[in-house]
Amino acid sequence: MIWRVITLTSLALLAGWAGWQVSDRSPPVVVYSAKPEGPAVAGGPLRIAYTLNRLRQCDTIVDRMVVDSRQTRFILDPLVFATGAGPIGQEQYVSVVNVPVQAAPGPAIYRTTSRFTCSPINALWPIYAPSREIGFVIEP
Repeated sequence: MIWRVITLTSLALLAGWAGWQVSDRSPPVVVYSAKPEGPAVAGGPLRIAYTLNRLRQCDTIVDRMVVDSRQTRFILDPLVFATGAGPIGQEQYVSVVNVPVQAAPGPAIYRTTSRFTCSPINALWPIYAPSREIGFVIEP
C-alpha cells in the first residue's frame, strides 16, 4: 500500500514539473533597445549598443544575418552562449559585428533570431525570441 502512495505521489510531482516546464515559454531576455552607433563600411565593424534585462540564465544560440541594399543575405556564424551571455538583471553593452566585404553600400539590416534552452524540455522544444531587425547604413 505504501509503495502505491509513493509511486502515485512521485508521478504526480513529475507530471506537475513537466507541465510547468512546458508552459514556461517566455523568453529569458527582454531587449529594450538595440541601436547602431553609426554607419559601417563593407569589411569593417558595425557597433550595436544594446540595453536589455536578463531574467534567467539559459543556453543561447543567436542566428544572425546581414541584408544589404540589394537584398542580398549574408548569413553570419551563429553566436553560442553556454548558460547565458551575462549576469541576471539589467545590462548595457556594445556588440561588434563584422559587415561582409561583399555587402553593397546603402541601407542595410542586421537581423537576429535567438533560441534559448532553459530546461531539459527546451532541448526538444526551444524557446524562440522574436526576430530583431536593426537598420544601419553601409558607407561606400
